[in-house]
Amino acid sequence: MAASRGAAPPFRPEAILTQAKNNNAAGIRALVEAGVPVEFCNQIGQTALHVAALWGSVEAARELLDLGADVNIENARGSTPLHFAAAAKARARDICQLLLDAGADTGLPDLQGRLPYEGAESDEIRALLDGPDPRIFSCSAAGDVAGLRQLFTEDPEHDTDVFNGEGVAPIHLAAKGGHMGALSFLLQKGSFVDMQDWDGNSALHHAVREGHKGAVTLLIRSKASMNVRNFNKSEYASGNWLSAGRQLQPLHQTPLHIAAETGDTEIAEMLLNAGAVPSAKDFDGKTPLHDALEMQDDEMAELLIDHGADINLGSKASEKGKAPAVLRVKNAEGKTPAEVAKTPEVAALLAPHEQPA
Repeated sequence: MAASRGAAPPFRPEAILTQAKNNNAAGIRALVEAGVPVEFCNQIGQTALHVAALWGSVEAARELLDLGADVNIENARGSTPLHFAAAAKARARDICQLLLDAGADTGLPDLQGRLPYEGAESDEIRALLDGPDPRIFSCSAAGDVAGLRQLFTEDPEHDTDVFNGEGVAPIHLAAKGGHMGALSFLLQKGSFVDMQDWDGNSALHHAVREGHKGAVTLLIRSKASMNVRNFNKSEYASGNWLSAGRQLQPLHQTPLHIAAETGDTEIAEMLLNAGAVPSAKDFDGKTPLHDALEMQDDEMAELLIDHGADINLGSKASEKGKAPAVLRVKNAEGKTPAEVAKTPEVAALLAPHEQPA
């Protein structure tokens, strides 16, 4: 008996995504022949080809391509099936090769600027997807300038601003290791001095955290930004938060925050003399002075205050006609630097700078 007009179809279009995950090529063909678009997608733009690539469903992917699926189709985040194939849960090389043979573009970045190779865990897959020569990372991490020279002799156009599987670039590895020769070589070859890794850290963040004063000096001379902020990676910061109708970005610490945390006054003074903002706030509203006071670091606190760290920032009153109110810089707990002070010595440092509320 024929189905009545308006009756629900015997399947849901979403079924094509399930068939792709399960590597059911015959099921995919049956659904498409029944009217399901081969590029049907879910709410975030994932098509069956994206799903097949993620799960390493080679036969399903081949069927989708034969049925006309666009090998370079992008989801809502700009990711192509090749982005997913690079980190496939199974048969990564086979699914990547299938997509490449079908015309997948290794040079298409997603909306975060990441290329397909960056999601691959193995050097084999990274190379297959036109990723960088792994020597650029090993040589940078080891400070092997001769190895870097050899690499660029073989490939003079090799890109320096590339990421390894952990989302770290050669310039970060050289700075983290304090390898002056490698760092200088990479900068001469065009490395972007303020390039950030996947955690938002610049080369200067890495050099400061490890206490490499020579690398800090070199980066300052190379015009590194003193006030670039890394990312807060906590679960709280990773949500979509709004303030006054604006989405908050999880921007966190400047290199000066790192210096204050580690108690390195020499590096902190270098950063301040190079233009670091002494009262920059991190994601939690803490300034380097908060960090110094929490560490009961009198010397760091005095240095920051001498360079203009504000413990009483002025702000205009919200009510019309009122005189400007004196507001103090507060952390996420609502405490000013003076209130965070734990020793009489640090409190004494702050007393001359207090302003009446």
